[in-house]
Amino acid sequence: MRIGVTTIAVVTTLLLPGCTRLRYYLQATQGEMNLLGSARPIAEVIANPRTPPRLRRALEQAQAMRRFAIHVLHLPDNDSFRDYAPLPRHYVVWNVFAAPRFSVHLIHWCFPVAGCVPYRGYFSHARARRYALALAQRGDDVYLAGVPTFSTLGWMPDPLLSTEIYRSPAETAGLIFHELAHALVYVPGDPVFNESFAVTVQETGVRRWLRATHEPQRLRRYDRAQRFNETFGVLVQRYRRRLDRVYREGGTRRVLEEKKQRLFSGLSQMISRAGRCFGFHVRIPAPLNNATLGALATYTDLVPAFREILRQDRHHLVRFYATVRRISHWPKARRTAWLRSQLPALAARPCVHRPRAGATDRARQPATRGRGARDRPPAVR
Repeated sequence: MRIGVTTIAVVTTLLLPGCTRLRYYLQATQGEMNLLGSARPIAEVIANPRTPPRLRRALEQAQAMRRFAIHVLHLPDNDSFRDYAPLPRHYVVWNVFAAPRFSVHLIHWCFPVAGCVPYRGYFSHARARRYALALAQRGDDVYLAGVPTFSTLGWMPDPLLSTEIYRSPAETAGLIFHELAHALVYVPGDPVFNESFAVTVQETGVRRWLRATHEPQRLRRYDRAQRFNETFGVLVQRYRRRLDRVYREGGTRRVLEEKKQRLFSGLSQMISRAGRCFGFHVRIPAPLNNATLGALATYTDLVPAFREILRQDRHHLVRFYATVRRISHWPKARRTAWLRSQLPALAARPCVHRPRAGATDRARQPATRGRGARDRPPAVR
């Protein structure tokens, strides 16, 4: 997840009327300037004898991942991830997702460069929480998600952040590959297309990285987590369709609320069961509601279609990118319809992992940045 806003676009938008809009773009501009102002060249940080050894190792590994992304994954060699910026917090931004009380469709906000996206991002948790609470008070379902990474889609030299590097190798690599994929192909106003493409690049990139670095145990665990994520994606799609049918059928508010809560309770149980089956202890994002499912679906809905395209291109990334670029120029309706025609039949992956008693891993929440977000977004309280 990210806020694709460049400084030039922000300044332009500041000329638009509206006090609320003005405050929003001021915080976005200030947040971006703070990141750039605190960034230092990674080479200098590594060479500094006062740099802590843990930070030096993390930066060296991240630079190796960036080189791998460019030379092996054929992702853009732009100005991103050349500098390092430490942050005094766990997340760089907080994204607010919202959906009407009885609808599976997310509310969208429109921005320069990024187009219309189903979230509104803040560099301040307090501001994000206030906005989320305001939406909840008017009756919307709300989801507040902390995000460890930030991207201007290649328009500016996005630094590597402390929120990105202190993670497992698979997670850090996934974040880097995902963001560079956005700089390669990005369609304004089509977040499901953008995120699904980036997640697919992230998945195949992490697998290739772990093979190249000869980490078979990490690779096996990553593959198992991805099988669980596939099952998770199927469950999200399946229950969103059921909820959509319930909302379309209509009824009194009380009846709709009862049916809604019953479905969410069933989904929660299915996710926990799938996690145990694959050997993970799953922490289900709270609150589980229309906004949560919409956010998760943004990063899962079309991933199977992009995997199929990659398979048809014989896992040749350059050919895959060319195919994706070609369809990115199609009208949105045609592009979405064609991608949906590539989707395999909905089927959860069979559970083949049988963990011994007490030996479950603590699973990360399936990507709500897709592409590779490790963190459990906090509930609005």
